[in-house]
Amino acid sequence: MSKDFIDERIDACHTMIEEGNFAEVPQILKLIGEIRIHDKDIKEKIRQFEKEHDEKLEKDLMEIEKTNEDSLRKQQKGSRMIYLHSISYLRFYDQLRKDHEIY
Repeated sequence: MSKDFIDERIDACHTMIEEGNFAEVPQILKLIGEIRIHDKDIKEKIRQFEKEHDEKLEKDLMEIEKTNEDSLRKQQKGSRMIYLHSISYLRFYDQLRKDHEIY
């Protein structure tokens, strides 16, 4: 049952990205790490990934905001960064699931 739950969440996140609802994907996937994963080594791997990727997104968004571009261009670039961030999270959790048989 837990395996199906995690598979369903990962599949739902994939669908959300396809539908353009990518901003919520990292939060949904983070819940898997917080609630369903108990192995300390895997949790550390997740923590490190999340820290690096969240800091990178924050830095990238701040850099976009500092530019002299018009607000529409900034919004487009920011949306692209959030999209790539979500894709990265989905790939990470999907691979994590395959590599470690998380239930």
